[in-house]
Amino acid sequence: KAGKLPPLGKRLPAKPLVVRPVSRKGTFGGTWRNALLGPGDAFRLSYTLGYENLVRWDLAWEKVLPNVAESVEANDDGTEYVLTLRSGMKWSDGEPFTADDIVFAYTDVLLNEKISPGMPGNPARVERVSDHEVRITFDEPEGLFLEKIASNPVDAITALPRHYLER
Repeated sequence: KAGKLPPLGKRLPAKPLVVRPVSRKGTFGGTWRNALLGPGDAFRLSYTLGYENLVRWDLAWEKVLPNVAESVEANDDGTEYVLTLRSGMKWSDGEPFTADDIVFAYTDVLLNEKISPGMPGNPARVERVSDHEVRITFDEPEGLFLEKIASNPVDAITALPRHYLER
């Protein structure tokens, strides 16, 4: 309301993701031009403005890297993934982003037939392990799970604040 932000140290996670520029640092401001020719191009907005998945591709599209998650561990048969979220991440209103937000987004929104009818494929179970850790378990192997969530704009699981939406 006052138009002021808290100090930078209070806004960043404990271990922020640092993205190295390809050639040089960018400049603040300016005009961003992008072509959206119709409704079929709307997905581009997710990739360019809202792509904050749990994991992401490296710049060469060769391997999956942590993004919102600080680290990921998978079991050998691809049925269980434990994701550790970056401690200290916050929503735009300053509330903490935690494992409870991930569980809420998946269980209460994505698996809710009234909101998201027809969940395809091999649905997972998502459970809170701690404030910053979630376990995602499948009944059958999902060896390409990380590649799938890095490739698609599936940021709904990281874009639905429980403290606001559960009301």
